Amino acid sequence: MESNCPVDFEYQIEVVKPHPEIHVSPLMGDILGLQTTSIDFTYNPKTHATAECEIEVRTTEFDSKPKRIRIVGNAAPGIGLPK
Repeated sequence: MESNCPVDFEYQIEVVKPHPEIHVSPLMGDILGLQTTSIDFTYNPKTHATAECEIEVRTTEFDSKPKRIRIVGNAAPGIGLPK
């Protein structure tokens, strides 16, 4: 996440629709003014199927509204295997 103003804000991520193969971290922290804050999304497929997770991001920025984000991962047989 990126801040375009010189004020620090806090953020919180709620996993609305979890999936055991998709992980999001950290779930809370600070967005420093005029800087970028990284959020990690990890997809660790255990099946050959599509995985879907939904999160909601809230910040303490004045007049901000929660943002809902859908994360999708897809695994297919043979991808990433040495030939």
